[in-house]
Amino acid sequence: MLSWKEEIGRTWLADRCHVQSFDLFVRKCLAKHRGLSGSSLQDVSAVSVESLTTDIREFGEVGAWFWTLSSTCLLAELVFGATHGGTFQAGRFRRNMDLHRDLVPLSVLRNAVFHPAHHAYEAGAGLPQTERLIEWMEGNGEGNLAQQLSASWAFLGHRPIASFGLRKLDSAGRIYACQQRIACGCDK
Repeated sequence: MLSWKEEIGRTWLADRCHVQSFDLFVRKCLAKHRGLSGSSLQDVSAVSVESLTTDIREFGEVGAWFWTLSSTCLLAELVFGATHGGTFQAGRFRRNMDLHRDLVPLSVLRNAVFHPAHHAYEAGAGLPQTERLIEWMEGNGEGNLAQQLSASWAFLGHRPIASFGLRKLDSAGRIYACQQRIACGCDK
């Protein structure tokens, strides 16, 4: 098994140019939505691509897997919600099937992480988000992860799920960076 440093080192999150380009892109989108022309881009949000990338790396290095995963989901929310100025919704990206294929599990994963008390069907939201995640995994070649998560929803706080989220964020981020021409090396 790779160390977390090696695992993250294989992603765009390890490339300073990509991270800075995404950070600037997101900040500009957020400033535009709020009509903040002329304002410092540093003031548009309490979180940034750079700070969340650092959190993902540092939480993972100390084995804080739920917080690693939470930071991964929050980064996906920030990056993929910025263009529209709202919440990250995978359905907005349906026209790009490669991107959509990675965003659907990130969206479901985000919901499972940020709605941890959703265990009851009667809560009005239907199928609990962790069960949605398990269903997605079962139907998309992640049967082993689905089986482990089905046996214990606490598995959401373990490294294999954090690694799964990182893989999906990496793939979606690479596709999106090239599509939007917001990161280094996309013209190659």
